[in-house]
Amino acid sequence: MRYSEADIQEFINDNDVKFIKFSFCDVFGSQKIISVLPSVLPRAFAQGIAVDASRIEGFYKPGDSELFLFPDTDTISLLPWRPSHGRVARFYCHIKDEAGQEFAQDGRKILRDAVAYAKERVQFGKPVGFQQGVSFKLADMATKLRCARFLVYSAAEQKEAHVPYGMEAAMAKMYASDIALEVTNDALQIHGGSGFLKGMEVERAYRDAKITTIYEGTNEIQRVVIASHLVGRLGKSSGGESRSAAKKPAPITGIRKKTIFREGDAAQQVADLVAALKKDGHDFSVGIPMDTPIPQAERVVSAGKGIGEKKNMKLVESLAKAAGAAIGSSRPVAETLKYLPLNRYVGMSGQKFTGNLYIACGISGASQHLKGIKDASTIVAINKNGNAPIFKNCDYGIVGDVEEILPLLTAALDSGEKLPAPPMVKMKRPTPPKPAPIGDRYVCSGCGYEYVPELGDEDGEIAPGTLFEQLPAEWVCPECAETKDQFVKA
Repeated sequence: MRYSEADIQEFINDNDVKFIKFSFCDVFGSQKIISVLPSVLPRAFAQGIAVDASRIEGFYKPGDSELFLFPDTDTISLLPWRPSHGRVARFYCHIKDEAGQEFAQDGRKILRDAVAYAKERVQFGKPVGFQQGVSFKLADMATKLRCARFLVYSAAEQKEAHVPYGMEAAMAKMYASDIALEVTNDALQIHGGSGFLKGMEVERAYRDAKITTIYEGTNEIQRVVIASHLVGRLGKSSGGESRSAAKKPAPITGIRKKTIFREGDAAQQVADLVAALKKDGHDFSVGIPMDTPIPQAERVVSAGKGIGEKKNMKLVESLAKAAGAAIGSSRPVAETLKYLPLNRYVGMSGQKFTGNLYIACGISGASQHLKGIKDASTIVAINKNGNAPIFKNCDYGIVGDVEEILPLLTAALDSGEKLPAPPMVKMKRPTPPKPAPIGDRYVCSGCGYEYVPELGDEDGEIAPGTLFEQLPAEWVCPECAETKDQFVKA
């Protein structure tokens, strides 16, 4: 043991730890976590933390309904993705029964048993653990387990930070399940012929490890996901033949008008924008309070990093007042620059806007932000970068400096004192024409996803109009990765 209980307590105090997570795995490799307060730690060392084994798949045995978690002091660590809510520490745990005996189905026990057996079993005059071939095998097992652990940490950290984590999650699942099979195979090898006998703990672990490479998306599918992130996907023409040019991704916000006003000077562009908005039915004689919650707002004027200094927030506030709108922002403006409270930022991880008019000021159009406004009826973009993604996801746009455009737009929309806006009536968005129905529809028996031949599968490079019968044999459900043979006719 590298750390004593006193060392652990000192570590907890020095790092201002607010919560402690006790981690262990069931017999299928799924991680289970129990959170406790630091004050519970002395009792955990002395008596363990009781868990109901009957609620954990594979753990229940008649008469053994309670198991106890004892923290392994050598595994103490701080979770790197939880610094803003009080430090969180984590232990991996030993699992014992009421008699104080190690629980036979504890996954971490497999490596320990292999090491212990290697120290006991004597061949050629010395324990096999001291034979170079076996000691190297043990070293590889420990290294692979640690690598898998940090891959899981990496994926979790990216998810917590609200950044794309699909490739990292696929890597973690693929590698962790592959090495689960490898490590249990090596453990069985160290046990020799006795390890394969029915009833041996290592034999059961070897059988259980295999399923981890199959469920929750086979490892072959995880490799497809990883490769698609690295090299992209090869596009297909409507006839199914490969083409060199990749398919253009559809706008995140769906079908939009994408009308960019470029004629005349800035004043003329603003006048054209206001005329288009009024023609669409937006009434600027009425308005809502600027502090209206984003999900309830009919209109929002939102600030991005492109507005520059904090003093320019006055321009955004003035525009919101003139437009009769609430105030919002992108995530960096609220979280990093702290120009607005956190409950005002719009995006996939923040507030969702589903009202009629969204005016994005100095917002470039990060994907997480666009996903938060995809249900808006009308999106207006004002940005000096004409190549910003926001212009491919808006109905109307002006390429220009917010310091020049916003005062002009404020003056154009200012109709004096606003009347209270009536209950919102959702305005219709432009919709693509519905294709004529062709062929039969099929439903995935795993998740309920419905394959529609008229739409195809854009992410899977299946062209619209492709019948289910014409799908390639390797095609899988885009939602849960079930194979084609798991679909039934609707």
